[in-house]
Amino acid sequence: MKIIVCINIVPDSTTRIKVTPDHQAIDLSGIQWVINPWDELALTRSIELKDESKGAITEVVVVHVGPKENETVLRKALAMGADSAIRIDSHPTDSLQTAKLLASEIAKSAFDLIICGNESSDYNGSAVGPMLAELLDLPLLPGVAGLYYAKESFLALCTFDNLQQSVKINKPCVAIAHKGIALTPRIATMRGIMTARTKNLQLVSNETPHSKTKTISVEKTKPRQNCRLFALDNIDELVTILHTEANIL
Repeated sequence: MKIIVCINIVPDSTTRIKVTPDHQAIDLSGIQWVINPWDELALTRSIELKDESKGAITEVVVVHVGPKENETVLRKALAMGADSAIRIDSHPTDSLQTAKLLASEIAKSAFDLIICGNESSDYNGSAVGPMLAELLDLPLLPGVAGLYYAKESFLALCTFDNLQQSVKINKPCVAIAHKGIALTPRIATMRGIMTARTKNLQLVSNETPHSKTKTISVEKTKPRQNCRLFALDNIDELVTILHTEANIL
């Protein structure tokens, strides 16, 4: 059995994001890149499943769309325990481009399960996974908070608000990893880091689909203003502030 994990690479959460002088893009200089946290948990659970299956799951493959500079982070995925990686050489500007590139490559091989993170920590779109399922004509399984191996199939625990649903997966589908699928990301050991150097990292060059979107401008969010408190018996002042300063009334 084979599991494919789609991973994105995002700025580290401590990175100070800057905008280019022309306000057309994010300034990428000096950014430290990491595996998207949701995707890292999806990858962690996939590797755990392979270990728990005692040989039934033979391969965990990570697939990524991005430039050559991202290969350093992809090697971390291999060091964590992924068996191989595929990098689709492209600079997508929207989710649909990414999904189309992933679908065109994934469709070339047999697989039993595709796992995507719930969302990407940079744009929080939650769009690539559902788009990928539609493009591959596969069932979509959202909200997967638990994933288990069950005799040549998988058992998923899906959460929706205050409800839980157990689903047996008997055919390939796209599972969206949610909170709880793995507790902590898998830490790469020194042996894993050394082994990662010899694992296959395949480069694929596909024509990038035409983008359906265009960036008009990029601006940093204005800092939040300090909170002001008004006494219950001073409603007139509150109304005045909302009218003259906040321009709400």
